[in-house]
Order: sequence, then structure tokens, then C-alpha cells
Amino acid sequence: MLFRSTDVFLSTATNISTNNFYVYDRFGQGLNVEWARRGSAIQSSTDNNYDAQYAIDGNLSTFSSTTKEEKPWWEVTLPKDVMIDKIICNNINDPGRTQLQNFTVKLLDRDRVMVDRKDFITAKNSRAEKEYLWSNINQIGRTVRIELNSRDNLNIATVRVYGQGVNYSILLNEEMSK
Repeated sequence: MLFRSTDVFLSTATNISTNNFYVYDRFGQGLNVEWARRGSAIQSSTDNNYDAQYAIDGNLSTFSSTTKEEKPWWEVTLPKDVMIDKIICNNINDPGRTQLQNFTVKLLDRDRVMVDRKDFITAKNSRAEKEYLWSNINQIGRTVRIELNSRDNLNIATVRVYGQGVNYSILLNEEMSK
């Protein structure tokens, strides 16, 4: 089942409310599942309680932020190995804060060995993009790491990681021991 949003209406004797929740493939075997929200995020430092988890909460109004430092980083560790198809990073919607630009996205395996990377370089005097896309990755990874290539705050609205959970018994064409 693909990850999607739906509305549910609950009624009581006095009021009716709408709750928005997500339906997803519990076992992560669906194609193009969004994995970052299932993972855990950390960052090199935290500015004003803008925690790393805000970048994977799915809300473009919240964001993570590090303090101003040399090459700050943010990363999400996925709950399992994933054959990653694409990674999308959204910029914050606050022109008064440092925008996400001139950074590197690294894909690490379960042993934290880098398996691939992509540099996003913004031309001098150019505006930052609202969204950065790295597609057709087709690599197995466990951790996605974003590193700013300069000294500044690292501010990220959302990071989404799409792919399919790896089932090694299928890859090996035999059952794995329990």
C-alpha cells in the first residue's frame, strides 16, 4: 500500500472533528514507501529547540536548525536497509533565516560507509531552491546525511526518502535463519 493521507470524521454527542492521519504499509514492502518519517533523526547541534525530528515530521511549517558552526550536519537513520529511489529536501519558508543551499547529501550503508553522494551547489548570488531532488539513486542505504559545505546554520523543512525495504532472503534467493 502506498503512503497516503486521508480524512476521518469522528462524531460525539457535542461535536464533530476531523483528524488527518497516514495509512502505510506496515511491513515496508510496498514500492515507493516514504521512509524518513519512520526513522530517527539527529544533527550536529540544535538551535532554539528546532530539533532534528522536525525535518521528518512531514510538516513544511516546522523545521530543524543547527547553531552556526563549521559544516553542520543532519541525518536520518532508517529503520531498515532500503533500496532508495529518491530523496527530496525542502527549504524552509522563512526568508529571515539561512536557506538550504550549497550542501551535500550522502547515502551511508548500515556500517556507515558512504555508498553514494550528491552535491547541490547554488551559483553565487542565486536564490536557494524551494525543493531539491535526487532521483534514480537505486542504492541500498540505511542513513541519509546532509552536510552544509560552509560555516552557517543548517535549516531543513523536510527530508523525504522514497524506496523499497530490502528483503535479503529474496535477494539471496533463499530463506534466512531466524
